[in-house]
Amino acid sequence: MEPEAPTVIGLVRTVCGDILPEHVGLAHCHEHAFILPGPSSRVNPSLLLDDLEKTSAELREFHAAGGRTIVDAQPIGEERAPTMQRLASQRSGVHVVAATGLHRGIYYDASHFRFRESAAALAARMIAEIVDGMAEYRGAEVVRTTDVRAGPIGPPAASLRPVAPPAEKRSATGLLLPCRSGRRPPRLPLGSGGQG
Repeated sequence: MEPEAPTVIGLVRTVCGDILPEHVGLAHCHEHAFILPGPSSRVNPSLLLDDLEKTSAELREFHAAGGRTIVDAQPIGEERAPTMQRLASQRSGVHVVAATGLHRGIYYDASHFRFRESAAALAARMIAEIVDGMAEYRGAEVVRTTDVRAGPIGPPAASLRPVAPPAEKRSATGLLLPCRSGRRPPRLPLGSGGQG
């Protein structure tokens, strides 16, 4: 059974609930508040960001400097920390918009579900993260589901194989979708001269 689409047009979904766009304020739109132990930190230990107190303190500094919102772009996987995202938001006063979606294949073990599930199953997983809440993983296994809901859907893993088209995901969730295909965007004509 497919999750029912929420009514979120005109709202921004944060880990603490939906807010009006005018409450977004100064925003950093691609951050990583947390990166738990996993593939990234195995490759480069300096990428490990698992200290709730330090992250909360850094977000408080951001808030004191006028910042109001970050988009945590950490996608589905064992390195994402939905519960810690919410706690850091509550402790700092900074809105945190959490991502769902999939990262590039190099950040997952070969046995991960991202390589074997159908596009429809992957899309359903992402929609559930927006409607119901994000999962916490150990490898590819869900160890706990949370009521912390994701906002945007991240890159559609176009480099691996087609995943549900972004327009399909938007129509199912009502959310705007930041997407990246891994390719440079085409040059668009500027003004009436048609020169890009």
